[in-house]
Amino acid sequence: MTFARFFSSVALACFPLWGFAQIAASFTVQHAGLAPSAEATVNVGDTVQFIYGSGGPHPMTSGHGTAIESPTFFPTVTVTAGAPEAFIALDEPGVYFFHCGTNPGNSNNWGTLNVVDPTSALGDLHEATWTPSWNPSLRQISFNGTRLPSQVALVDVSGKRVDSWSLAGLNSPLQVPDLPAGLYILRGDDGVNVTLWLQ
Repeated sequence: MTFARFFSSVALACFPLWGFAQIAASFTVQHAGLAPSAEATVNVGDTVQFIYGSGGPHPMTSGHGTAIESPTFFPTVTVTAGAPEAFIALDEPGVYFFHCGTNPGNSNNWGTLNVVDPTSALGDLHEATWTPSWNPSLRQISFNGTRLPSQVALVDVSGKRVDSWSLAGLNSPLQVPDLPAGLYILRGDDGVNVTLWLQ
């Protein structure tokens, strides 16, 4: 641990009234991926830190790669060897997708930030207008409903995203990769979360 980082940690712990912002989530960015996780949940206005890990510049920008738009726009923050830390605080609740703009095809550097409003006891509850149907023999998910989300993400119970799909113009079921049996969550960009048991 460097002296500067140690001093910053001591200052945050001992002198919170000096205007230092407490960091709610941190992502270290390197070519091999985001650490410690590619997903975090923070409150509106919380400080999120990006740390340079290795490689070239890492402009973390909105979306997952070039094909999947972020449900809520994520402003670009960049970390480099010369500027190894960047901070952001988001004031709008929502799901933010981000990726490294230097190499948008590297899914190891696709992240998700869930920003919630702590003043709402359960956050905004969204009425489900769709339901998934699981076909275990074909490993496919079909959707029924009056209004489908434009994108869904499949996450495991630890919150790790295992796959995501665009539902725009969808006319056929989604093919699900071979995953361990268990409980998963389908997260729609409309704010609806639906649990799904895959076997």
